[in-house]
Amino acid sequence: MLKRETGKQIIPRIEVIVDGDVSSKRIEALIKLGREEERLDYKERFDFKSKSAAQRSKVDLVCDMVSMANTDGGYILVGVRQKTDGTFSVEGVDKTCLQRLTQENIQSLVGSYTEATVKFLAKPGKYRGKDILAICIFDSPLAVPFRHVGQYQSLNGKSETKFREGELFVRHGAKSERANYEDYIRMIEKIREDERRKVLSSESGQKDMVARLDIIIQLLGGVAPPLRGLGLLDSSEEDIEDNAVRLLAMLNPVLVQRTLRKEFDSITRFLKEQEQTKSYEELIENLDRTFINFLMGLFPVWITAIDYEHINFAREAVEDLHRLYVKTNSIKYTMALDKVDSLWLQSRVMFLVYCLGAFAVVRDKPEFAKLLLNRGNPWDEYWKNRTWFQYVFTMLARKNQLEKKTLLVLVFDFVKDNPYVINMFEGEDEIKSALCQFDFLQCANRIAMSKDLSECYPNFGAYYKVKIEPIVEKIVYNCLNGVWMVPQIDRTFCAEIVDALDKSATDSFGFYYDWDYGEWESKEITEFLKKYRKEEGRGT
Repeated sequence: MLKRETGKQIIPRIEVIVDGDVSSKRIEALIKLGREEERLDYKERFDFKSKSAAQRSKVDLVCDMVSMANTDGGYILVGVRQKTDGTFSVEGVDKTCLQRLTQENIQSLVGSYTEATVKFLAKPGKYRGKDILAICIFDSPLAVPFRHVGQYQSLNGKSETKFREGELFVRHGAKSERANYEDYIRMIEKIREDERRKVLSSESGQKDMVARLDIIIQLLGGVAPPLRGLGLLDSSEEDIEDNAVRLLAMLNPVLVQRTLRKEFDSITRFLKEQEQTKSYEELIENLDRTFINFLMGLFPVWITAIDYEHINFAREAVEDLHRLYVKTNSIKYTMALDKVDSLWLQSRVMFLVYCLGAFAVVRDKPEFAKLLLNRGNPWDEYWKNRTWFQYVFTMLARKNQLEKKTLLVLVFDFVKDNPYVINMFEGEDEIKSALCQFDFLQCANRIAMSKDLSECYPNFGAYYKVKIEPIVEKIVYNCLNGVWMVPQIDRTFCAEIVDALDKSATDSFGFYYDWDYGEWESKEITEFLKKYRKEEGRGT
Protein backbone atom coordinates (compact mmCIF):
# COMPACT_ATOMS: atom_id res chain seq x y z
CA MET A 1 0.00 0.00 0.00
CA LEU A 2 1.36 3.40 -0.94
CA LYS A 3 1.12 6.02 1.80
CA ARG A 4 -0.49 9.39 1.32
CA GLU A 5 1.47 12.46 2.19
CA THR A 6 -0.44 14.47 4.80
CA GLY A 7 -1.24 18.00 3.88
CA LYS A 8 -1.14 17.33 0.15
CA GLN A 9 -4.18 18.11 -1.97
CA ILE A 10 -3.09 15.92 -4.89
CA ILE A 11 -4.08 12.27 -4.37
CA PRO A 12 -2.48 9.62 -6.59
CA ARG A 13 -4.85 7.92 -9.01
CA ILE A 14 -3.71 4.49 -7.80
CA GLU A 15 -2.56 3.77 -4.27
CA VAL A 16 -2.94 0.00 -4.18
CA ILE A 17 -0.09 -2.37 -4.94
CA VAL A 18 -1.19 -5.86 -6.05
CA ASP A 19 1.27 -8.28 -4.49
CA GLY A 20 -0.88 -11.21 -3.34
CA ASP A 21 -1.00 -10.09 0.29
CA VAL A 22 -4.42 -10.97 1.77
CA SER A 23 -3.39 -10.75 5.42
CA SER A 24 -5.48 -9.03 8.08
CA LYS A 25 -2.99 -6.16 8.06
CA ARG A 26 -3.50 -5.64 4.32
CA ILE A 27 -7.30 -5.88 4.68
CA GLU A 28 -7.16 -3.17 7.36
CA ALA A 29 -5.04 -0.94 5.11
CA LEU A 30 -7.40 -1.40 2.16
CA ILE A 31 -10.43 -0.57 4.30
CA LYS A 32 -8.76 2.51 5.76
CA LEU A 33 -8.09 3.80 2.24
CA GLY A 34 -11.81 4.57 2.23
CA ARG A 35 -12.36 4.91 -1.50
CA GLU A 36 -12.71 2.64 -4.52
CA GLU A 37 -10.23 2.92 -7.37
CA GLU A 38 -8.94 1.01 -10.35
CA ARG A 39 -7.34 -1.67 -8.17
CA LEU A 40 -9.82 -1.70 -5.30
CA ASP A 41 -13.52 -2.52 -5.17
CA TYR A 42 -15.76 -2.76 -2.11
CA LYS A 43 -18.84 -4.99 -2.09
CA GLU A 44 -21.45 -4.88 0.65
CA ARG A 45 -22.36 -8.55 0.44
CA PHE A 46 -22.84 -11.59 -1.76
CA ASP A 47 -26.59 -12.08 -1.75
CA PHE A 48 -27.89 -15.65 -1.39
CA LYS A 49 -31.46 -14.73 -0.39
CA SER A 50 -32.89 -15.77 -3.77
CA LYS A 51 -31.75 -17.38 -7.00
CA SER A 52 -32.00 -14.11 -8.94
CA ALA A 53 -30.12 -12.17 -6.25
CA ALA A 54 -27.36 -14.77 -6.15
CA GLN A 55 -27.07 -14.69 -9.95
CA ARG A 56 -26.67 -10.90 -9.92
CA SER A 57 -23.98 -11.14 -7.24
CA LYS A 58 -22.17 -13.80 -9.26
CA VAL A 59 -22.23 -11.80 -12.50
CA ASP A 60 -21.05 -8.63 -10.74
CA LEU A 61 -18.20 -10.45 -9.02
CA VAL A 62 -17.03 -12.17 -12.21
CA CYS A 63 -17.20 -8.91 -14.16
CA ASP A 64 -15.05 -7.05 -11.62
CA MET A 65 -12.52 -9.89 -11.30
CA VAL A 66 -12.07 -10.26 -15.07
CA SER A 67 -11.89 -6.47 -15.51
CA MET A 68 -9.12 -6.22 -12.93
CA ALA A 69 -7.24 -9.13 -14.51
CA ASN A 70 -7.40 -7.29 -17.85
CA THR A 71 -6.04 -4.08 -16.33
CA ASP A 72 -3.36 -4.34 -13.64
CA GLY A 73 -4.97 -6.64 -11.11
CA GLY A 74 -6.60 -5.50 -7.89
CA TYR A 75 -8.42 -6.30 -4.66
CA ILE A 76 -12.10 -6.93 -3.95
CA LEU A 77 -13.31 -6.74 -0.34
CA VAL A 78 -16.71 -8.27 0.39
CA GLY A 79 -18.37 -6.89 3.51
CA VAL A 80 -17.86 -3.12 3.04
CA ARG A 81 -20.96 -0.96 2.40
CA GLN A 82 -21.07 2.39 0.63
CA LYS A 83 -23.22 4.88 2.54
CA THR A 84 -25.41 7.61 1.01
CA ASP A 85 -22.78 10.28 1.69
CA GLY A 86 -20.21 8.37 -0.35
CA THR A 87 -18.21 7.07 2.57
CA PHE A 88 -17.79 3.40 3.43
CA SER A 89 -18.53 1.36 6.53
CA VAL A 90 -17.59 -2.21 7.42
CA GLU A 91 -20.65 -4.43 7.78
CA GLY A 92 -18.96 -7.83 7.47
CA VAL A 93 -20.36 -10.96 5.84
CA ASP A 94 -22.09 -13.99 7.33
CA LYS A 95 -20.66 -17.49 7.60
CA THR A 96 -22.72 -18.72 4.64
CA CYS A 97 -20.92 -16.32 2.36
CA LEU A 98 -17.51 -17.46 3.54
CA GLN A 99 -18.48 -21.12 3.22
CA ARG A 100 -19.72 -20.71 -0.33
CA LEU A 101 -17.13 -18.27 -1.64
CA THR A 102 -14.11 -20.54 -1.34
CA GLN A 103 -11.11 -20.35 -3.65
CA GLU A 104 -12.33 -23.40 -5.58
CA ASN A 105 -15.93 -22.22 -5.88
CA ILE A 106 -14.91 -18.78 -7.11
CA GLN A 107 -12.54 -20.40 -9.62
CA SER A 108 -15.41 -22.55 -10.93
CA LEU A 109 -17.66 -19.50 -11.09
CA VAL A 110 -15.19 -17.44 -13.12
CA GLY A 111 -14.43 -20.47 -15.30
CA SER A 112 -18.11 -20.77 -16.21
CA TYR A 113 -17.90 -17.40 -17.99
CA THR A 114 -14.34 -17.45 -19.39
CA GLU A 115 -12.02 -19.94 -21.03
CA ALA A 116 -8.75 -18.37 -19.89
CA THR A 117 -7.78 -18.80 -16.24
CA VAL A 118 -8.00 -15.78 -13.97
CA LYS A 119 -5.33 -16.07 -11.30
CA PHE A 120 -6.39 -14.91 -7.84
CA LEU A 121 -6.26 -15.59 -4.11
CA ALA A 122 -9.39 -15.58 -1.93
CA LYS A 123 -9.13 -15.61 1.85
CA PRO A 124 -11.44 -14.71 4.76
CA GLY A 125 -10.14 -12.19 7.28
CA LYS A 126 -11.20 -10.09 10.22
CA TYR A 127 -11.61 -6.36 10.73
CA ARG A 128 -12.60 -5.21 14.21
CA GLY A 129 -14.32 -8.52 14.91
CA LYS A 130 -16.24 -8.65 11.61
CA ASP A 131 -15.68 -11.24 8.84
CA ILE A 132 -14.35 -9.90 5.55
CA LEU A 133 -13.64 -11.80 2.34
CA ALA A 134 -10.53 -10.53 0.54
CA ILE A 135 -9.90 -11.46 -3.10
CA CYS A 136 -6.60 -10.50 -4.73
CA ILE A 137 -6.75 -10.65 -8.55
CA PHE A 138 -3.47 -10.81 -10.44
CA ASP A 139 -2.72 -9.12 -13.74
CA SER A 140 -3.32 -11.52 -16.67
CA PRO A 141 -0.50 -11.77 -19.27
CA LEU A 142 -3.12 -12.16 -22.01
CA ALA A 143 -6.49 -10.43 -22.21
CA VAL A 144 -9.39 -12.50 -20.84
CA PRO A 145 -12.59 -12.25 -22.92
CA PHE A 146 -15.99 -13.46 -21.80
CA ARG A 147 -17.13 -16.66 -23.50
CA HIS A 148 -20.68 -16.67 -22.10
CA VAL A 149 -23.21 -13.93 -21.57
CA GLY A 150 -23.59 -12.52 -18.05
CA GLN A 151 -27.31 -12.06 -17.36
CA TYR A 152 -29.47 -11.70 -14.28
CA GLN A 153 -32.90 -10.45 -13.27
CA SER A 154 -33.18 -6.96 -11.80
CA LEU A 155 -35.38 -6.16 -8.78
CA ASN A 156 -38.33 -5.38 -11.09
CA GLY A 157 -37.98 -8.76 -12.81
CA LYS A 158 -36.42 -7.39 -16.00
CA SER A 159 -33.57 -9.33 -17.59
CA GLU A 160 -30.30 -7.39 -17.50
CA THR A 161 -27.13 -8.14 -19.46
CA LYS A 162 -23.86 -7.16 -17.78
CA PHE A 163 -21.54 -8.50 -20.50
CA ARG A 164 -21.81 -10.51 -23.71
CA GLU A 165 -19.86 -13.32 -25.31
CA GLY A 166 -16.59 -12.14 -26.82
CA GLU A 167 -16.48 -8.82 -24.95
CA LEU A 168 -13.43 -7.52 -23.10
CA PHE A 169 -13.95 -5.60 -19.87
CA VAL A 170 -11.39 -3.43 -18.04
CA ARG A 171 -11.29 -1.06 -15.09
CA HIS A 172 -11.89 2.61 -15.75
CA GLY A 173 -11.26 4.19 -12.38
CA ALA A 174 -13.60 2.49 -9.90
CA LYS A 175 -15.85 1.04 -12.63
CA SER A 176 -15.70 -2.13 -14.70
CA GLU A 177 -16.57 -1.24 -18.30
CA ARG A 178 -16.19 -2.45 -21.87
CA ALA A 179 -12.74 -1.94 -23.30
CA ASN A 180 -12.32 0.98 -25.70
CA TYR A 181 -9.70 1.65 -28.36
CA GLU A 182 -7.16 2.99 -25.87
CA ASP A 183 -7.58 -0.11 -23.75
CA TYR A 184 -6.83 -2.38 -26.71
CA ILE A 185 -3.68 -0.39 -27.45
CA ARG A 186 -2.65 -0.73 -23.80
CA MET A 187 -3.17 -4.50 -23.92
CA ILE A 188 -1.08 -4.73 -27.07
CA GLU A 189 1.66 -2.64 -25.47
CA LYS A 190 1.66 -4.98 -22.47
CA ILE A 191 2.18 -8.00 -24.73
CA ARG A 192 4.83 -6.07 -26.66
CA GLU A 193 6.72 -5.32 -23.44
CA ASP A 194 6.50 -8.94 -22.34
CA GLU A 195 7.84 -10.11 -25.70
CA ARG A 196 10.59 -7.49 -25.57
CA ARG A 197 11.77 -8.84 -22.19
CA LYS A 198 11.82 -12.36 -23.57
CA VAL A 199 13.93 -11.31 -26.56
CA LEU A 200 16.42 -9.40 -24.43
CA SER A 201 16.71 -12.22 -21.89
CA SER A 202 16.97 -15.08 -24.39
CA GLU A 203 20.31 -16.61 -25.27
CA SER A 204 19.48 -16.46 -28.95
CA GLY A 205 19.19 -12.65 -28.82
CA GLN A 206 17.99 -11.49 -32.21
CA LYS A 207 17.27 -14.98 -33.47
CA ASP A 208 13.59 -14.91 -32.50
CA MET A 209 13.01 -11.18 -32.93
CA VAL A 210 11.40 -11.38 -36.37
CA ALA A 211 8.96 -14.05 -35.25
CA ARG A 212 8.07 -12.09 -32.14
CA LEU A 213 7.59 -8.87 -34.13
CA ASP A 214 5.14 -10.77 -36.33
CA ILE A 215 3.00 -11.32 -33.23
CA ILE A 216 2.89 -7.61 -32.53
CA ILE A 217 2.15 -6.75 -36.16
CA GLN A 218 -0.76 -9.17 -36.22
CA LEU A 219 -2.13 -7.84 -32.96
CA LEU A 220 -1.93 -4.31 -34.33
CA GLY A 221 -3.94 -5.40 -37.34
CA GLY A 222 -1.10 -5.05 -39.83
CA VAL A 223 0.08 -7.43 -42.54
CA ALA A 224 2.21 -10.31 -41.34
CA PRO A 225 3.00 -13.81 -42.56
CA PRO A 226 0.05 -16.16 -42.00
CA LEU A 227 0.04 -17.94 -38.67
CA ARG A 228 1.84 -21.26 -38.99
CA GLY A 229 1.16 -24.28 -36.87
CA LEU A 230 2.95 -25.20 -33.69
CA GLY A 231 5.57 -27.09 -35.66
CA LEU A 232 5.53 -30.18 -33.45
CA LEU A 233 6.92 -32.35 -36.22
CA ASP A 234 9.92 -30.29 -37.24
CA SER A 235 10.64 -27.40 -34.86
CA SER A 236 12.86 -26.92 -31.82
CA GLU A 237 11.28 -26.71 -28.38
CA GLU A 238 12.07 -22.99 -28.21
CA ASP A 239 10.34 -22.32 -31.54
CA ILE A 240 7.33 -24.39 -30.50
CA GLU A 241 7.05 -22.36 -27.30
CA ASP A 242 7.09 -19.11 -29.33
CA ASN A 243 4.46 -20.48 -31.71
CA ALA A 244 2.28 -21.47 -28.77
CA VAL A 245 2.51 -17.95 -27.30
CA ARG A 246 1.63 -16.51 -30.69
CA LEU A 247 -1.37 -18.81 -30.99
CA LEU A 248 -2.68 -17.86 -27.55
CA ALA A 249 -2.22 -14.18 -28.36
CA MET A 250 -4.89 -14.52 -31.04
CA LEU A 251 -7.50 -15.11 -28.28
CA ASN A 252 -9.35 -17.50 -30.59
CA PRO A 253 -10.29 -20.89 -29.05
CA VAL A 254 -11.44 -22.30 -32.38
CA LEU A 255 -8.04 -21.49 -33.93
CA VAL A 256 -6.30 -23.21 -31.01
CA GLN A 257 -8.43 -26.32 -31.44
CA ARG A 258 -7.97 -26.51 -35.22
CA THR A 259 -4.22 -25.92 -35.04
CA LEU A 260 -3.73 -28.69 -32.49
CA ARG A 261 -5.99 -31.07 -34.41
CA LYS A 262 -4.00 -30.54 -37.62
CA GLU A 263 -0.75 -31.31 -35.82
CA PHE A 264 -2.12 -34.56 -34.40
CA ASP A 265 -3.68 -35.57 -37.71
CA SER A 266 -0.25 -35.17 -39.31
CA ILE A 267 1.50 -37.45 -36.82
CA THR A 268 -1.28 -40.03 -37.07
CA ARG A 269 -0.86 -40.16 -40.85
CA PHE A 270 2.90 -40.46 -40.41
CA LEU A 271 2.58 -43.42 -38.04
CA LYS A 272 0.19 -45.14 -40.42
CA GLU A 273 2.50 -44.58 -43.37
CA GLN A 274 5.34 -46.28 -41.48
CA GLU A 275 3.49 -49.59 -41.76
CA GLN A 276 4.97 -49.78 -45.26
CA THR A 277 8.57 -49.36 -44.10
CA LYS A 278 10.76 -52.17 -45.40
CA SER A 279 13.45 -52.43 -42.71
CA TYR A 280 13.58 -52.38 -38.91
CA GLU A 281 16.49 -49.89 -38.85
CA GLU A 282 14.64 -47.44 -41.07
CA LEU A 283 11.48 -47.76 -38.98
CA ILE A 284 13.32 -47.03 -35.72
CA GLU A 285 15.13 -44.08 -37.26
CA ASN A 286 11.90 -42.60 -38.60
CA LEU A 287 10.06 -43.03 -35.31
CA ASP A 288 12.90 -41.59 -33.24
CA ARG A 289 13.32 -38.61 -35.54
CA THR A 290 9.64 -37.79 -36.01
CA PHE A 291 7.32 -39.44 -33.50
CA ILE A 292 9.53 -38.90 -30.45
CA ASN A 293 10.31 -35.33 -31.51
CA PHE A 294 6.57 -34.71 -31.89
CA LEU A 295 5.87 -35.97 -28.39
CA MET A 296 8.64 -33.91 -26.83
CA GLY A 297 7.36 -30.90 -28.77
CA LEU A 298 4.21 -31.11 -26.65
CA PHE A 299 6.23 -30.36 -23.54
CA PRO A 300 6.78 -26.65 -24.38
CA VAL A 301 3.11 -26.43 -25.38
CA TRP A 302 2.22 -27.68 -21.89
CA ILE A 303 4.66 -25.24 -20.27
CA THR A 304 3.16 -22.34 -22.22
CA ALA A 305 -0.37 -23.30 -21.18
CA ILE A 306 0.69 -23.39 -17.53
CA ASP A 307 2.73 -20.19 -17.70
CA TYR A 308 -0.20 -18.32 -19.26
CA GLU A 309 -2.74 -20.04 -16.98
CA HIS A 310 -4.65 -21.28 -20.07
CA ILE A 311 -6.39 -24.42 -18.85
CA ASN A 312 -8.41 -24.89 -22.05
CA PHE A 313 -5.27 -24.87 -24.22
CA ALA A 314 -3.90 -27.64 -22.00
CA ARG A 315 -7.20 -29.52 -22.09
CA GLU A 316 -7.27 -29.51 -25.91
CA ALA A 317 -3.70 -30.82 -26.02
CA VAL A 318 -4.46 -33.66 -23.59
CA GLU A 319 -7.66 -34.61 -25.42
CA ASP A 320 -5.74 -34.85 -28.70
CA LEU A 321 -2.91 -36.76 -27.03
CA HIS A 322 -5.36 -39.34 -25.68
CA ARG A 323 -6.95 -39.69 -29.12
CA LEU A 324 -3.49 -40.34 -30.56
CA TYR A 325 -2.85 -42.91 -27.81
CA VAL A 326 -6.07 -44.72 -28.73
CA LYS A 327 -5.36 -44.64 -32.47
CA THR A 328 -1.92 -46.22 -32.02
CA ASN A 329 -3.61 -49.45 -30.87
CA SER A 330 -4.61 -50.20 -34.46
CA ILE A 331 -1.12 -49.67 -35.93
CA LYS A 332 0.78 -52.83 -36.88
CA TYR A 333 4.45 -52.76 -37.84
CA THR A 334 4.82 -56.28 -39.21
CA MET A 335 8.49 -55.67 -40.02
CA ALA A 336 9.33 -55.42 -36.31
CA LEU A 337 6.25 -56.65 -34.51
CA ASP A 338 8.29 -58.27 -31.74
CA LYS A 339 10.12 -54.99 -30.88
CA VAL A 340 8.09 -52.06 -32.16
CA ASP A 341 4.33 -52.38 -31.91
CA SER A 342 1.34 -50.42 -30.67
CA LEU A 343 2.51 -50.89 -27.07
CA TRP A 344 5.87 -49.32 -27.96
CA LEU A 345 4.02 -46.27 -29.31
CA GLN A 346 1.63 -46.14 -26.35
CA SER A 347 4.45 -46.42 -23.83
CA ARG A 348 6.20 -43.38 -25.37
CA VAL A 349 2.96 -41.43 -25.07
CA MET A 350 2.83 -42.50 -21.43
CA PHE A 351 6.43 -41.38 -20.85
CA LEU A 352 5.41 -37.92 -22.03
CA VAL A 353 2.26 -37.93 -19.87
CA TYR A 354 4.40 -38.59 -16.80
CA CYS A 355 6.65 -35.66 -17.75
CA LEU A 356 3.65 -33.36 -18.17
CA GLY A 357 2.21 -34.48 -14.85
CA ALA A 358 5.57 -34.05 -13.10
CA PHE A 359 5.84 -30.46 -14.35
CA ALA A 360 2.29 -29.66 -13.21
CA VAL A 361 3.14 -31.03 -9.76
CA VAL A 362 6.35 -28.97 -9.54
CA ARG A 363 4.44 -25.83 -10.53
CA ASP A 364 1.69 -26.69 -8.02
CA LYS A 365 -1.02 -26.77 -10.70
CA PRO A 366 -3.55 -29.43 -9.66
CA GLU A 367 -6.10 -28.36 -12.29
CA PHE A 368 -3.56 -29.16 -15.03
CA ALA A 369 -2.36 -32.41 -13.43
CA LYS A 370 -5.94 -33.69 -13.14
CA LEU A 371 -6.43 -33.33 -16.91
CA LEU A 372 -4.08 -36.30 -17.35
CA LEU A 373 -5.91 -38.65 -14.99
CA ASN A 374 -8.66 -41.21 -15.60
CA ARG A 375 -8.04 -41.64 -19.34
CA GLY A 376 -9.22 -45.06 -20.45
CA ASN A 377 -8.49 -47.70 -23.09
CA PRO A 378 -11.69 -47.95 -25.16
CA TRP A 379 -10.50 -50.70 -27.51
CA ASP A 380 -10.86 -53.38 -24.81
CA GLU A 381 -13.85 -54.19 -22.60
CA TYR A 382 -11.74 -55.06 -19.56
CA TRP A 383 -9.33 -52.13 -19.87
CA LYS A 384 -11.66 -49.39 -21.03
CA ASN A 385 -12.60 -48.39 -17.48
CA ARG A 386 -9.01 -48.58 -16.24
CA THR A 387 -6.45 -45.86 -16.80
CA TRP A 388 -3.83 -45.64 -19.51
CA PHE A 389 -1.21 -45.76 -16.73
CA GLN A 390 -2.49 -49.17 -15.61
CA TYR A 391 -2.67 -50.57 -19.14
CA VAL A 392 0.82 -49.53 -20.24
CA PHE A 393 2.47 -50.63 -17.01
CA THR A 394 0.74 -54.02 -17.02
CA MET A 395 1.51 -54.75 -20.67
CA LEU A 396 5.16 -53.76 -20.32
CA ALA A 397 5.44 -55.96 -17.22
CA ARG A 398 3.95 -58.92 -19.09
CA LYS A 399 6.58 -58.48 -21.79
CA ASN A 400 9.37 -58.20 -19.19
CA GLN A 401 10.29 -54.74 -20.38
CA LEU A 402 10.35 -52.99 -17.00
CA GLU A 403 13.66 -52.18 -15.38
CA LYS A 404 13.79 -52.46 -11.55
CA LYS A 405 10.07 -53.31 -11.57
CA THR A 406 9.10 -49.69 -12.21
CA LEU A 407 7.93 -47.62 -15.12
CA LEU A 408 9.53 -44.45 -13.76
CA VAL A 409 13.07 -45.61 -14.58
CA LEU A 410 12.07 -45.82 -18.25
CA VAL A 411 10.43 -42.39 -18.07
CA PHE A 412 13.54 -40.83 -16.56
CA ASP A 413 15.77 -42.42 -19.22
CA PHE A 414 13.38 -41.02 -21.82
CA VAL A 415 13.95 -37.39 -20.78
CA LYS A 416 17.32 -37.23 -19.01
CA ASP A 417 19.20 -36.35 -22.21
CA ASN A 418 16.73 -33.66 -23.31
CA PRO A 419 18.27 -30.29 -22.26
CA TYR A 420 15.01 -28.37 -22.69
CA VAL A 421 13.15 -30.63 -20.27
CA ILE A 422 16.06 -30.77 -17.82
CA ASN A 423 16.21 -26.97 -17.70
CA MET A 424 12.55 -26.83 -16.68
CA PHE A 425 13.44 -28.67 -13.46
CA GLU A 426 16.10 -27.93 -10.88
CA GLY A 427 18.28 -30.92 -11.67
CA GLU A 428 17.75 -34.65 -12.07
CA ASP A 429 16.75 -35.19 -8.44
CA GLU A 430 13.79 -32.81 -8.79
CA ILE A 431 12.68 -34.64 -11.94
CA LYS A 432 12.71 -37.97 -10.12
CA SER A 433 10.85 -36.50 -7.16
CA ALA A 434 8.23 -34.91 -9.42
CA LEU A 435 7.74 -38.15 -11.34
CA CYS A 436 7.25 -40.07 -8.07
CA GLN A 437 4.77 -37.48 -6.81
CA PHE A 438 2.73 -37.60 -10.00
CA ASP A 439 2.70 -41.41 -9.90
CA PHE A 440 1.41 -41.32 -6.32
CA LEU A 441 -1.20 -38.76 -7.41
CA GLN A 442 -2.49 -40.91 -10.27
CA CYS A 443 -2.58 -44.00 -8.02
CA ALA A 444 -4.51 -42.16 -5.30
CA ASN A 445 -6.99 -40.74 -7.79
CA ARG A 446 -7.55 -44.14 -9.38
CA ILE A 447 -8.33 -45.70 -6.00
CA ALA A 448 -10.65 -42.80 -5.16
CA MET A 449 -12.57 -43.47 -8.38
CA SER A 450 -12.65 -47.27 -8.20
CA LYS A 451 -13.02 -47.61 -4.39
CA ASP A 452 -10.60 -50.55 -4.70
CA LEU A 453 -7.53 -50.18 -2.46
CA SER A 454 -5.59 -52.76 -4.50
CA GLU A 455 -6.24 -51.14 -7.87
CA CYS A 456 -2.85 -49.47 -8.49
CA TYR A 457 0.80 -50.41 -8.58
CA PRO A 458 3.21 -48.04 -6.76
CA ASN A 459 5.90 -47.27 -9.31
CA PHE A 460 7.05 -44.50 -6.97
CA GLY A 461 8.25 -47.14 -4.50
CA ALA A 462 11.55 -47.62 -6.34
CA TYR A 463 12.75 -44.26 -4.99
CA TYR A 464 13.15 -42.89 -1.50
CA LYS A 465 9.90 -42.40 0.39
CA VAL A 466 10.62 -38.77 1.23
CA LYS A 467 10.28 -37.88 -2.46
CA ILE A 468 6.50 -38.36 -2.43
CA GLU A 469 5.81 -36.60 0.87
CA PRO A 470 5.14 -33.14 -0.68
CA ILE A 471 2.22 -34.45 -2.78
CA VAL A 472 0.92 -36.64 0.07
CA GLU A 473 0.81 -33.56 2.32
CA LYS A 474 -1.16 -31.65 -0.33
CA ILE A 475 -3.60 -34.52 -0.79
CA VAL A 476 -4.34 -35.02 2.90
CA TYR A 477 -4.62 -31.27 3.51
CA ASN A 478 -7.01 -30.72 0.58
CA CYS A 479 -8.94 -34.02 0.47
CA LEU A 480 -12.23 -32.39 1.46
CA ASN A 481 -12.15 -29.69 -1.21
CA GLY A 482 -11.09 -31.86 -4.16
CA VAL A 483 -8.14 -29.67 -5.19
CA TRP A 484 -5.87 -32.63 -5.99
CA MET A 485 -8.37 -35.49 -5.99
CA VAL A 486 -11.11 -36.52 -8.42
CA PRO A 487 -13.60 -36.82 -6.82
CA GLN A 488 -13.12 -35.15 -3.46
CA ILE A 489 -13.04 -37.64 -0.60
CA ASP A 490 -13.46 -37.64 3.16
CA ARG A 491 -10.51 -37.79 5.54
CA THR A 492 -11.05 -41.41 6.56
CA PHE A 493 -11.01 -42.69 2.98
CA CYS A 494 -8.04 -40.44 2.22
CA ALA A 495 -6.14 -41.99 5.11
CA GLU A 496 -7.05 -45.47 3.84
CA ILE A 497 -5.70 -44.62 0.37
CA VAL A 498 -2.40 -43.27 1.70
CA ASP A 499 -2.01 -46.26 4.01
CA ALA A 500 -2.84 -48.77 1.25
CA LEU A 501 -0.31 -47.26 -1.16
CA ASP A 502 2.30 -47.23 1.61
CA LYS A 503 1.70 -50.94 2.24
CA SER A 504 1.77 -51.73 -1.46
CA ALA A 505 5.09 -49.92 -1.92
CA THR A 506 6.51 -51.77 1.07
CA ASP A 507 5.43 -55.14 -0.33
CA SER A 508 6.85 -54.41 -3.80
CA PHE A 509 10.01 -52.50 -2.99
CA GLY A 510 10.72 -52.65 0.75
CA PHE A 511 13.27 -55.46 0.62
CA TYR A 512 15.31 -53.96 -2.23
CA TYR A 513 14.82 -50.19 -1.85
CA ASP A 514 14.42 -49.65 1.92
CA TRP A 515 10.78 -48.63 1.72
CA ASP A 516 9.53 -48.92 5.32
CA TYR A 517 5.82 -49.06 6.01
CA GLY A 518 4.59 -46.25 8.25
CA GLU A 519 7.96 -44.49 8.48
CA TRP A 520 7.00 -40.96 7.38
CA GLU A 521 9.35 -38.03 7.98
CA SER A 522 6.46 -35.60 7.63
CA LYS A 523 4.73 -34.88 10.95
CA GLU A 524 1.62 -33.69 9.06
CA ILE A 525 1.21 -37.06 7.36
CA THR A 526 1.93 -39.02 10.53
CA GLU A 527 -0.59 -37.04 12.58
CA PHE A 528 -3.21 -37.26 9.83
CA LEU A 529 -2.92 -41.04 9.59
CA LYS A 530 -2.90 -41.41 13.36
CA LYS A 531 -6.14 -39.47 13.60
CA TYR A 532 -8.13 -40.76 10.62
CA ARG A 533 -6.75 -44.15 9.61
CA LYS A 534 -8.93 -47.16 10.34
CA GLU A 535 -7.07 -49.75 12.34
CA GLU A 536 -7.86 -53.42 12.58
CA GLY A 537 -10.71 -54.08 14.93
CA ARG A 538 -11.96 -50.53 15.12
CA GLY A 539 -12.78 -47.49 13.02
CA THR A 540 -12.32 -43.82 13.64
